[in-house]
Formats: sequence, structure tokens, C-alpha cells
Amino acid sequence: MNTSNIILSSNAEYTINTATISGIQSGTLTWYDIVLQNTGNKPFIQTTISADINGVTYNLSQNTTNIGPSKTLEQKGILNAAVVYGNSYTVRVYATTSDGSTFVTSRQINAG
Repeated sequence: MNTSNIILSSNAEYTINTATISGIQSGTLTWYDIVLQNTGNKPFIQTTISADINGVTYNLSQNTTNIGPSKTLEQKGILNAAVVYGNSYTVRVYATTSDGSTFVTSRQINAG
């Protein structure tokens, strides 16, 4: 008699494909462009991205669009904050799936 156990696993995961932070207008404003990819197998229904710059957390645009598996999400815009070329800053991602699971990740990036 052959018996096999099949375990179905599901996960919620984003990968930060690219993250760019650059100073503009003589260093008084910051341009950001962040691309996430859903590398899990659950759709995200809410995604919040933030950046820590000079001890202040800036909440970037919040997205409530359904981002399914293998889909990408790009957030870009301008912050009223100054970054220094070459300095390291933290980008954080907090996301929720349709079943209430959460995923959190962060990445250090250097200002360009």
C-alpha cells in the first residue's frame, strides 16, 4: 500500500526588485522609485512602503490594489526630505493578504 502525504504550503512574500532614493533640487527634496514583486502565492490587498531618512519615517503612498502572485507594484514620488549622496537609508514594506496574513521586509539602500 502506497501512502503519501501532500502538504500544500502557501506564503506571502514580496521581493524588493529595485529601490532608488536620490536627492533633487539642491538636496532639499528626495525622489524615490521602489519596485516590489509578489514572489509568494497569496495576493496582497494592502501594501505600505516607508523610508527612514535622517531619523524620520516617511510613509510613502499606500496601495490597496490587489497584487497577485508574480505581479509587480511600483511606487514613486517626491518627499520633502534631504538625503546625502552615498549615505545609507532604510526602505520598509508592510503588506497584508486577503486572508489576513502579513509580510514585513526592509532593505538598506544608498542614495544616488
